[in-house]
Amino acid sequence: MNTGSTRACENGFFWDAPEQKFPQFTHRTPNRLPDEEKDIFVFKHLTVATILAAIAVLPATTAQADTHAQRATSHSPEIIRYEKTGGFAGIQRRVSIDRNGLGQVASGEASAAFQLTVEEFSLLRRRLGAVSTWHSSADGCDIADHFTYTLRYRGRSAVRCHTLPRDWEPAVAQLDQVIDRHLAPSRPPAHD
Repeated sequence: MNTGSTRACENGFFWDAPEQKFPQFTHRTPNRLPDEEKDIFVFKHLTVATILAAIAVLPATTAQADTHAQRATSHSPEIIRYEKTGGFAGIQRRVSIDRNGLGQVASGEASAAFQLTVEEFSLLRRRLGAVSTWHSSADGCDIADHFTYTLRYRGRSAVRCHTLPRDWEPAVAQLDQVIDRHLAPSRPPAHD
């Protein structure tokens, strides 16, 4: 008994449903597309693939950045940095000190780590705290074989050439002494 209907099934139950005409859908593969549509097809798929790859990589990148941030905060960040470069001999002297008084000095190829005493570190911080000249100046940079001084303390930084501002002198003198003391060649003990 065919009345122009078909039997449809849903969840295991059959019923008679009138026959419906659906529009014909054809699947168009990239090989059957005109060149212009192929380019759009490829572009869309590459865009989707790129977005999915970025989403997949994002958590790993974020975790890696968090790991680097944790590593950076586990070490005391540098709060003091001083550099003296130039002159006739082309010297390069520098010192950096973290908030615990741990430091690193370097001059040319030589370098050394050190620990300031509490008294030394306290005096240096007082001297640096007294510095009020935190703007850079090119005065003296045109002099042949000049020295260039760079001073950084607690996020402030300035560069000077040839001569130092008066308020820099006590701190720079102490920093130069720290460099000299920790890079001095070790001397053999004296024999009496």
